[in-house]
Amino acid sequence: MSRPDGTGCWHAGRPNSSDEMNSTVYFDEVISAGLLESGDENVFRKVLDDLQYADVAIDAHAVREKMKRLLREAASSLDSAG
Repeated sequence: MSRPDGTGCWHAGRPNSSDEMNSTVYFDEVISAGLLESGDENVFRKVLDDLQYADVAIDAHAVREKMKRLLREAASSLDSAG
């Protein structure tokens, strides 16, 4: 399942994100990771690995909490729209 919650956009907009990384391309990569298997675990692994590779000081718990918050915000937006 893809994540319509902004996780890819959140990471792409991080201050220490690679200059080479276009946010649209990164967003597509996160969506593709979400399509590889059900659940959020592969999206979590991709985002965490990419943040660690970029030397962003963030731990796994913080990434999981951010993903949960973004999912709640996306669900709330869908509820409001529909």
